[in-house]
Amino acid sequence: MRRGLLLGLLALLALNLAVGLVFTIPRVWAERSLSERAKTLEAEVAREKEFLLSEKRREETIKANGQDVQKLYHAQLATYAKGLVPSLAELDQIAIESGLNPGPESFQKVEVKGAPLLEVSIKAPLAGGYPQIVSFLSRIERSPRFFVVDRMQLSSHAEGSEDLMIEVSTYFFTGGGA
Repeated sequence: MRRGLLLGLLALLALNLAVGLVFTIPRVWAERSLSERAKTLEAEVAREKEFLLSEKRREETIKANGQDVQKLYHAQLATYAKGLVPSLAELDQIAIESGLNPGPESFQKVEVKGAPLLEVSIKAPLAGGYPQIVSFLSRIERSPRFFVVDRMQLSSHAEGSEDLMIEVSTYFFTGGGA
């Protein structure tokens, strides 16, 4: 009888263990799976937050660039009618103040595609010494007008003087599309 009771008790214990394992193991696997999925989702949320932050920074940069362009158009660039003669006069004045002798200038105008701008390319021969040319370029750089030095060609003469053929571009606001 003891033996039957012991076998029954062992059978009951084995059945209890089997039922416990049948219900516990899948639950543990499900919890582990949910835990891994939660970690994956947390990492994905962190990536999305970083992406959103970078997009906000990009949007702010684009907005600031747009404001800078409008400031350039409306505050720094003159119209062609109002700005060409003063720009040419300033180039001559800078050349003379630098100790150079300006020659006859020529200019060509071209509309800038995709922008309400007119580019005026000015070719000017200048004669003088190297220090005067350096002074001229320095003054062009500091000018409140929007000048861009496109090309320079320097020729030296035996007596120590140099000739500079310079091509400078300046831009004018046309008023369209802004």
